[in-house]
Amino acid sequence: MNLSTRHLALAALTLLCAGPLSACQNNASPELAEKSAAGEVQAAADTPVGVAWAPPEVIDLRQPEGLPMQAISIGKPTIYPRCHELFEPEGNPGAWPVEADQAHPALFGCEPEAWLELADPELRLVAYALPRPETGSATDLRLSAYNGAGELLWHRTLSRQHQGKNFNANFRGSFLTRVDGRFICAGTRWQGGTQALCAHQDSGEPIFEGTMNFWSGIAPVGVGAALVGVDINGITLRYPFSGVEMRHRKLEGRGGRTAFYAHTSTHVFFVPGEGDPVLSAWNLETLQLDWQLPLPGRPQPRSGETFEDLGLLVFKLDEHLYALETATGKQRLNLAVGPDNPSLASSAQELLVMVRRSDAPPMVASLNPADASANWAALGPLGSLALSAEGPRIFTRSVRAVREITPADGAQAGAHD
Repeated sequence: MNLSTRHLALAALTLLCAGPLSACQNNASPELAEKSAAGEVQAAADTPVGVAWAPPEVIDLRQPEGLPMQAISIGKPTIYPRCHELFEPEGNPGAWPVEADQAHPALFGCEPEAWLELADPELRLVAYALPRPETGSATDLRLSAYNGAGELLWHRTLSRQHQGKNFNANFRGSFLTRVDGRFICAGTRWQGGTQALCAHQDSGEPIFEGTMNFWSGIAPVGVGAALVGVDINGITLRYPFSGVEMRHRKLEGRGGRTAFYAHTSTHVFFVPGEGDPVLSAWNLETLQLDWQLPLPGRPQPRSGETFEDLGLLVFKLDEHLYALETATGKQRLNLAVGPDNPSLASSAQELLVMVRRSDAPPMVASLNPADASANWAALGPLGSLALSAEGPRIFTRSVRAVREITPADGAQAGAHD
């Protein structure tokens, strides 16, 4: 039978702490120690489902010919400051700085390192770089929590000054997730470790702050009672109170910077950096393989994106983007995009793709994964670098300016800056 992640993690911690000299004696929290008695043994693994490589007919997004081109209206540009300036105009965090309908474009424009919205309780969390002018390029990470009314509940600062002059070279991205329905964990992935701050979501009181000695191929994600990352050899479940490893599940093949990683809240998708390019879907609750898909080549290592609302995994292989069902591995879209690494977003039941072109305005297209078709395509604002969406609203961003674009009859197709 399949067991909850919490039971798996707690059972693993019970075994890990069984020895009299275990490090858990000093680091384990009484909260988790009490739960460990309820741990159970994991069920045996099932044979993973094998999936065949059979992508649908290609859709070429490089040229208008053959696409259902449509006129769009392009809104006026809004220039947002950097997040630390937006959220701290007087030098300290205050109330939520913009109206509710401007929350998404403001975050898209100021470019935080991570953000997270929760429904129960209603929370909006933002993690952004906090410069220290006296330290050069090294920044700290500010984590701020707001309630549904936009009131500041708490904030914490994670010092990253230990990276010094190597900050930009070692920085690999930040993360923000909820663990066990009670704790917020934020931090930064470095070439030499994973730095994290975990705190109670209601008060911001820290329960752990430090650097865990593992390289993570994904942004760590909360799964049940564990903070889960993926190192060079496998999936690592971490104890959110101390950073101690609760359990480790070895992957098939070696990871690292040349391997492919992507993840959702329930799965990790992995292609080893050497050997046969086989895409594996690992279930983070059972720590077993759900399916495997042999690929005709190796995906670009950092090209993976997932869209849980659509149930899609998207990656780039050669000059094509492929979209697969995360649950089954079935290929849903085959998009010719050329040398660009397109910006992606999801809106309603559509995948949005923006292909940037050096000699023409970018191509923005809405794709229907259900039948592998293009809903519409349009020429976006010249100079656009990124695409985002909130519900039916679609936004593009240039170096600093955010514009809302809307498919609209009668607008001049291809209008641009």
